[in-house]
Amino acid sequence: MSRAEWIDGMRRAGVRATAAALGAKVSEPRTASGGAFSPCPVCAAEFRHAGRGDRRRACGVRRDDHGWHCFGCDASGDSIHLVALCLRGRRFDQLDLLGKIEVRKWCEEFIGAPQSVHYAQSASVVHLPVEPPPQTQVDSLWASCARIEAGSDTAKYLEFRGLRPDLVRERDTARQLPDRRHRVPAWAHSWRATGHELIVPLFNYTGQMCTVIARSTEPHPRLKSRAPKGFGRAGLIMADAAAREILATGSWPASFVGRDPLIVIVEGEVDYLAAIQTSGSAAVAHFAIVSGAWTQAHATRIPVGATVIVATDQDPQGEKYAHTIASTFCGRRVDVRRWRPNAASQIEAQS
Repeated sequence: MSRAEWIDGMRRAGVRATAAALGAKVSEPRTASGGAFSPCPVCAAEFRHAGRGDRRRACGVRRDDHGWHCFGCDASGDSIHLVALCLRGRRFDQLDLLGKIEVRKWCEEFIGAPQSVHYAQSASVVHLPVEPPPQTQVDSLWASCARIEAGSDTAKYLEFRGLRPDLVRERDTARQLPDRRHRVPAWAHSWRATGHELIVPLFNYTGQMCTVIARSTEPHPRLKSRAPKGFGRAGLIMADAAAREILATGSWPASFVGRDPLIVIVEGEVDYLAAIQTSGSAAVAHFAIVSGAWTQAHATRIPVGATVIVATDQDPQGEKYAHTIASTFCGRRVDVRRWRPNAASQIEAQS
């Protein structure tokens, strides 16, 4: 099947049929609506306005069935992006070659399978992962992970990226995958073989560690980061010690009292570790998102009176994430600003 054939085939199949084949719950179109489905592949929301009695599905579908949009996190795309987010946690245009091959293979199988009068069901249904791995498995893996050792491949990778392994070790913001003497959960078995040995924890909006993400320490990895296979990470973010205390208590750490608190939100593991080591002794709490994981629940935990610097990637998707993050602080006494490198004024007011 040529590139044009499978792309056209996915367009003809439509979003609703694709979502159904991926295991989502799909609502029929009504009046001017194109239907809806849930959960969202990015934020895992089931309904448009959780807790407000609105039982409409989180992701609305365009009337022509060619696009979708989540009312919870503002994620959007077409049927191909939907498949990529479910299989790999990223949009299709953000995947490496192997990721794109996997998505294309699923799509070709899907559009080649017999289709019923209602929704198509692929021979390989992928149920949207929502829950993180069992807490005991996550705790066990993190406890067995070693602090960054000088001279290790992980330490050399950090140095290559301009980071200081001793600071990462001292602040315990990341660890390295344990050696083969230690057992790891089944969902992490392949990480050693693929070189994904830098382990960074992910936390929920109450500051509890729920899962981890593994970063490759190879110079030219096929896939930069990997999450536990078969489990979700929606709504989970990276957070340093100060950030976790804020999430857990909803108030400033004692060391922040009487100072001007600063919240820094970056995108990705490397930028997260880099931001932490450059903050010095300032009253700064660092957060980092993966695939737009920031939610309204995180923003609500941050006290008023803060300056929030959003430093997502300098690309269209990063700009979209920045606007989404800023919108979660609307109506509160929080100064949200966009950080731009090499600008005359490094901070640009956004809201």
